[in-house]
Amino acid sequence: MWAILFFLPSLICAAEDFKRPKYFFVFGEHRSGASYLSELIRSNTHPHDIQDCYLLNSHNEKGSSQHHMIHSSTRRPDTHNIPNFDDSKPPTFRRYQRVTKKALGEMQCPVDETLFIFITKNPYSWVISMAERRFKQKPMKSHVKEFAGEKWYERRTGDSWKTSMDMRKAKLKAGLDTQYLPGVKHFIHVKYEDFVAKGEKSLVDLLGRFDVPRNPTYQGVFTTVRGEKVGKAAEGTKKYMDHLGSPFKKYQYYLNEEWLGLYDVDLMDAITNKLDPKLEQKLGYHAPPDGFYETHKRAVLIRDLTKGRGIFGTIKHFVVSWTWWIISRLTLVMLVVAPLMLWLAHSNEAKEVVDRGDGVTVDAEEDRKKEIDGLNRRKANMQMPFMNFKEKEAPLAEGWFEAIDFETGQPYYFHRVSRDVTWTRPVVPAAAHKKDDDVKVPADEFDEVAFSDALHQVATEKARDRLPLNASRQERDELTREISGKLRQRYIKRAMDQQRQQEEMQRLQNTRNFHDKMMENEDRRRQEIIEAERRREEEVRMRNEWEMVERDRARGENVMSFGEMRRAEEERARQVEDLQRRQMEREQRYELEGLESEIERSEQFDNNAYARAQAEMLM
Repeated sequence: MWAILFFLPSLICAAEDFKRPKYFFVFGEHRSGASYLSELIRSNTHPHDIQDCYLLNSHNEKGSSQHHMIHSSTRRPDTHNIPNFDDSKPPTFRRYQRVTKKALGEMQCPVDETLFIFITKNPYSWVISMAERRFKQKPMKSHVKEFAGEKWYERRTGDSWKTSMDMRKAKLKAGLDTQYLPGVKHFIHVKYEDFVAKGEKSLVDLLGRFDVPRNPTYQGVFTTVRGEKVGKAAEGTKKYMDHLGSPFKKYQYYLNEEWLGLYDVDLMDAITNKLDPKLEQKLGYHAPPDGFYETHKRAVLIRDLTKGRGIFGTIKHFVVSWTWWIISRLTLVMLVVAPLMLWLAHSNEAKEVVDRGDGVTVDAEEDRKKEIDGLNRRKANMQMPFMNFKEKEAPLAEGWFEAIDFETGQPYYFHRVSRDVTWTRPVVPAAAHKKDDDVKVPADEFDEVAFSDALHQVATEKARDRLPLNASRQERDELTREISGKLRQRYIKRAMDQQRQQEEMQRLQNTRNFHDKMMENEDRRRQEIIEAERRREEEVRMRNEWEMVERDRARGENVMSFGEMRRAEEERARQVEDLQRRQMEREQRYELEGLESEIERSEQFDNNAYARAQAEMLM
């Protein structure tokens, strides 16, 4: 409660500081949808709630409702500041200027009560729209590339930009910095593509964020394209669907990014290299668009291979690069292989000297013995470990495996769980070993014919139950085969699952037995260590006593022997035990005597009370 009272003044002040905007001002780059958004807000709000705001142009005249044409950044350049302006090729339609502190003073509305809406468009579709306006016809790749590289000017300051994309960077940064100008309290950035895809939802989110009421019914607006008007509120009607076949296809053009069809890899590289990726990402765009280069893999490969060298330059580059690659690899091979070849040559030469016997005395018997050992070793290496099963030998006990010692060629045996190793073959006892003929396996486990007959019989009964009486024999046979196959798969799967479970249980049991044995060995070693420590301490104690006795004898003192000392200690301990026992008996006797006296006093008290009661009754 106290916390609420403490923060209540600050909450009231915050509520008073926030005032719903009474005016709105949409601005952005040319051809970015500013006029469309202004008309959309006016069509879905009441003038009592929010009104459109205008800037005054350079002649102090009120501008029209075309906001992207009347902003302070949409002034024609002063022709007297540009040499040979009439003969220059850059476009002469209106440019955008930055909204500055001075431009805010030209507004007819209070700045602190105005909602500044900064709208942007995807840079790749924006440059196409600008090129279309520049050349007054359907844009081509050459038009877009030429427009993106043209020089731009600003009327008031005289600043210039090398390309239109550089101008876009400056205007976008200035648009985002508008929120930091003095007096600006309401600012938001929106994307034109959001209003194209979901106009009503985007408008509801925009107005709801600043608590601006809107009309109950959503009203779409009209967009002019080449002198043609199309109602966006009628997108779901048959009239709009029929109109999709006309030249106006801007809705799907922006929604499905059909403008990407004008771009190839070269044009995409030319536009992307002039953009600021971090700034575009901050506005919600990707430079380049996601997945563009993945859909143009072949063109990207050719671009990466040629890199602007041309066909002859590319061939020359490949020849030079491959030549250097081959030379480097040959040099590396020579540096590595040459020493190895020299070493092998010296080794073969030494072997020939030994074989010829030049200067070397070799014992023939020793050579023959080494040759026999080598043959035995190679023979042993050819045998596979763990697979040396021999006939007419008892099977190995469970967990034991046979292997060959490569040094001696003799078989040895080891246990996989306990890791025990022995040269003696561990076999199963004769009582536990039986022939395969003695084991009786049920017929349904190995008789394939009987198993198939049983499955066929069950499948036939199930098919008879499922099919109607008038079913044909072919249908009944097909269903029978299908059911039989499913039953066979189910039985095999169940058998395999049971086998896996048994193997897993056996593995777990072997692991458990191994761990138990390890624990027993650990306990046994621990007990042996404790016993050895106890014996060592006893030996030390006896040695110390013996040394003390010997030392006393050496001094000539009258001392007892070691056995007498032990007997004296035992006698002393027995006396202490007798003393403690007598003390306990004495205490128990005192307790019994106390209890008896207490009982006598209680009985005497009861007798006296009884006598007094009898006397009172007689009286």
